[in-house]
Amino acid sequence: MKYIGKVYRIFYGDLSYVGSTINLKERMRNHIRKKDCSSKEIICFDDYEVEILAEIYYVENQHDINLRNLEREYMEQYVCINKRRAFLSKEEKKEYQKSDKYKEYHKEYEKSDKRKEYQKKYQKSDKRKDYQKEYRKSDKRKDYQKEYKKSDKYKEYQKEYYLKNKAT
Repeated sequence: MKYIGKVYRIFYGDLSYVGSTINLKERMRNHIRKKDCSSKEIICFDDYEVEILAEIYYVENQHDINLRNLEREYMEQYVCINKRRAFLSKEEKKEYQKSDKYKEYHKEYEKSDKRKEYQKKYQKSDKRKDYQKEYRKSDKRKDYQKEYKKSDKYKEYQKEYYLKNKAT
């Protein structure tokens, strides 16, 4: 199935928010509903405008990296209020992960109820159970076990276990 990805701009005066989506109508609903989206700074004005900057075709299984790159190009053309970049290169991602802002965010996230709720929901989900069944059946698990048993770490563990239990 082919999709049309759209890069869009929400703007009011000099304020701009640039984003991308395959369903602009649904995405705009999310902008309006979400409390923490930076686009709220523009949407709060009743006479904001939305313009489609570009359209790009891609296939369902194809990663939308081209769409994200295009979005980023447009973000650099306008003065944007976006909190996050559309796409980070590996170097930029590493640099960001070293930053205090990233560390602080993850500290807060670890403590948050949102994370705990997600984990509870995931633990109960069929998706998790299906994944576990598939993993148990897969060759990945068997290959991992073979490699682990060949490793020095496993041999060291066996020695320690033997010596510990020999005395008892």
